[in-house]
Amino acid sequence: MSKHLKVVLLAALALSLLAALPAVAHAKTTYTTSKAVLSGVPTMGQDFSVSGAITPASTAKSRATVKVKLLMEMDGKYDVMDVYTAKLAKMSAGKKGTKYSRTLNIPMTGKHAVQVLQYRHGKLVSTSKIVYFDVQPAAMQITIDANSHADVSAPANTPIDVVFPGQLTGCAANIGFPACPELVKTSSSPLTYHSDGLTAGIYAWKCSMMNCHYGNLIVQ
Repeated sequence: MSKHLKVVLLAALALSLLAALPAVAHAKTTYTTSKAVLSGVPTMGQDFSVSGAITPASTAKSRATVKVKLLMEMDGKYDVMDVYTAKLAKMSAGKKGTKYSRTLNIPMTGKHAVQVLQYRHGKLVSTSKIVYFDVQPAAMQITIDANSHADVSAPANTPIDVVFPGQLTGCAANIGFPACPELVKTSSSPLTYHSDGLTAGIYAWKCSMMNCHYGNLIVQ
């Protein structure tokens, strides 16, 4: 190969490399922050968590900081109540990105929202869509002795947890409210039924045997 041809080929190679440099230099990383997923129904004064994922994964060279912004509706608009730092963790095998999570506890009812913000090297690079939700009032606990046969009162239109305390065995373990599907069993130990609010009335409860364990919940 002649010296002249070598020079021409090297020059052509150099030009092609130079042409590729702008594309490399201007290649941008796309950051994404998923919408937060809420665990359960947010209830006043009780812990619940928000979680999701960010991409690309947080690394030592590009470490992420994730903030959860809590908002509350006041006078028709949402204002920031607080901002919390989320915990980061590896995703399960085969999934890309980094998982974020944060436990929240809101001391008041009403309309709220959360938005998740992703930072890299102190700079905001991505925000999630806002998730809106209502914080429900905490349930009032109503305790009933399974052996008493006594009528027990509860307020109407109020979240309640009806609890039969103790280790119930035999037919007592099957106590329920057969005519009230609004009372939903949420626990077996202690036996607990929940309602978001009952209308006024008499709600009978009984075990699986006749004339053994029975009584009435009087809602008024």
